[in-house]
Formats: sequence, structure tokens, C-alpha cells
Amino acid sequence: SVASFSFVIYLFLGLFGYELKTISPLLPPKSPNGLDLTQRAVYSGTPMLAADAHEECTPVKYADMFHMPFGLKGFYSLEEGLACARASGKPVLIDFKGHFCSNCKKMEAAVWSDPEVLRALREDYVIVALYTDDRTKLPEAEWYTSEVDGKVKKTIGQQNIDFEIANFRTNTIPLYVIMDADGNVVGEPKGTDLDVASYLSWLKGK
Repeated sequence: SVASFSFVIYLFLGLFGYELKTISPLLPPKSPNGLDLTQRAVYSGTPMLAADAHEECTPVKYADMFHMPFGLKGFYSLEEGLACARASGKPVLIDFKGHFCSNCKKMEAAVWSDPEVLRALREDYVIVALYTDDRTKLPEAEWYTSEVDGKVKKTIGQQNIDFEIANFRTNTIPLYVIMDADGNVVGEPKGTDLDVASYLSWLKGK
């Protein structure tokens, strides 16, 4: 049928880098070492040179395990992100997310891919992605007992979601939080918002 043929063509185009926004939330998590065929280069502004000039702005912790969408540079440890924020003079954008979070993928595909949003993310913020469902077990020396539920938190995901609940009283993902370099929350956190203009306004503090 015409519909089937059109869908095949749609998927075929994806092999050549076209962004499959319609079905991207249904796709499995991307491998950090694999090709990302749903991404495209939409940013043409100035690279984040100011932050790159500081040693503190080189991601170290978990940088071999996770990746940022759209070629963005970011961190996976809040401590490292805040150090970069202090060195670069930029605020931190925390992105509480999950490997299997469909709304997280929708936000990236429909909102973060927008050129103006991408420009703001790249130039105005130090991004810190905190995966709340990651099952990587941490060294025993990094385990701790949660003040929220009294349980020992042993994995990256357990510690990230514990931090989210303890500080923001929710386990919702995605959740976006802006912090200054001293770790103070700026404005109200934001959840899923597929309105590009609304999200951009929030990023710009309006």
C-alpha cells in the first residue's frame, strides 16, 4: 500500500541521518559506542570555547559510559559540573533523565533539537545529566544510607534519584533544574514541556 511504502521510505531516510522525530521516543536507548542515526547537526553557532579553556571543564566521571545528544558537552557528576560552572561563570542545568524514559527522548527530539534551544544549551549552560535508572554499581566506598528511605544506595541511578527526591520532592523524569555555581536553585524546576517557545523562555529566565 501507499502508506506502507511511505513508511519504508521514512525509515530509509533515517539511515542517512534524517531525524525520525515521530518514532524516536519509541527507539531503544542509544549505545554510547554506537552510531546515533537519529541525530543531526543543527547547531552552527560558536563552540563552547570559554569553558573548554578551563581544566575544570573536562568531564571525567562516567564520561566513558554516557553521552550527550546533538554533540553537546556535559557532565554526569554534579560535583564536576559545579566546578566547571565556577570556572566558566555559567549556571548549571541539571537534566534528571533515564535510559528508558520516553518523555526524555521526546524532549530531546522535539525541543532540544531546536536551533535556538540548542544554542542556549551550548553557550549559556553547563549541562549535568543525572540518570536515575542507571544500574551501574559503585565502589562500596561510595555507598551511603539515604535519609529519605533509610536504604543503602549502591548504584548511580539509586543515588541520583535519591538526590532528586531529597531536594525536589519528586522522582519525575525528565526534570530540569537550573543552579548557580554555588549549588543554589534558580527559579522553578521544569518537567516535560514540548512547547519550544515555553522551554526557551524558561532557559532564558523569562
